[in-house]
Amino acid sequence: QALPETMYGVVVPGRAAPQWVLVSASPDHGPDGALQQIVVNFHDISALRQSQETLRVSEHTYRSLFETVPQGVVYQNRDGVITAANAAAQRILALTLEQLQGLSSFDPAWRAVREDGTDFPGEAHPSMVALRTGHPVRGVVMGVMPPNRGLVWISVSATPLLDRGTLTGVYAIFEDITEKRHLEAQIRHLAFHDPLTHLPNRHLLEDRIRQALIACRRDQQLAALIVLDLDNFKQLNDTHGHLAGDLLLVEVAARLRQAVRAI
Repeated sequence: QALPETMYGVVVPGRAAPQWVLVSASPDHGPDGALQQIVVNFHDISALRQSQETLRVSEHTYRSLFETVPQGVVYQNRDGVITAANAAAQRILALTLEQLQGLSSFDPAWRAVREDGTDFPGEAHPSMVALRTGHPVRGVVMGVMPPNRGLVWISVSATPLLDRGTLTGVYAIFEDITEKRHLEAQIRHLAFHDPLTHLPNRHLLEDRIRQALIACRRDQQLAALIVLDLDNFKQLNDTHGHLAGDLLLVEVAARLRQAVRAI
């Protein structure tokens, strides 16, 4: 009875790894039907086996990275339709894989905005730009509004996927920078506002005066500067303490904000 092709690992003296061979065998009978010999064919497939193992390890590594990286990763096909998304993408966008699959950058559910608050159209999404141009797009900041999360700011990079020179899709990598933006806004506020009253400090005043003077020279107009003085403030501090003085400053600041328009 013939032996179909079967793979065997052969331990060769002096070699650390086994040598893999593909073996088949078939009986050779004479005219009288008696078995005369067995024909054995074998091929060394060690290189093929090593390539398969390398591919398996590579796929396992890719899958592990895809599933565990803290950045969101979304794959979109040639038409811009989402086909896969990792756990981080689902968490950041507050959508399950089933909810994400089939969506595109043009879907109205995204409600994306630019940093200046204007709408971010689907055709300007980094993934769609990468698909349209065939070139990667890096570090685009956009705000998205996932369900039950409010406005989330993300930084997106998109890279087109090519197969033998043919564009087959795109993958987008993005990270949640909402907290980072909040911290940056707090730092900017502290740099230009008094921490007690939250009114603009001397740095912001000097900047606004400089802008006003430039505008006056350009438009041939005049500007006015009003200076307020709190009577007996030092006496209040000396008599009732700095805490009372701070409370007075906070109250004055609140009334000033009510009396003037926002800038």
